[in-house]
Amino acid sequence: MRCYDLEKRFRQIKRFFNKNNLKLMSQIDMNDYLLSAYMTGRCKPSIPSLKKIAKLGINLHWLITGEGEMFIK
Repeated sequence: MRCYDLEKRFRQIKRFFNKNNLKLMSQIDMNDYLLSAYMTGRCKPSIPSLKKIAKLGINLHWLITGEGEMFIK
C-alpha cells in the first residue's frame, strides 16, 4: 500500500462529512492534530484511532486497502 493512498482516503472522509478537522474529530473523541497528521502522512493511525474512526461507520478494510466501499453496510 502506498502511503499516499491512505492519506487520500482520510481526505475523502473529511470531504464526505464536510466538516473541519476539529468538528469531525470531536465527534469521535479524537485529537484534531491526528486527522491532520494522517492526511499529510506525518503518522499512521493506531488501533485505538482506527476503532474511533470506525464509529463514523467507515469501513476499515476500505480505509487501509482502498478495496470495497467507504461505509459499512
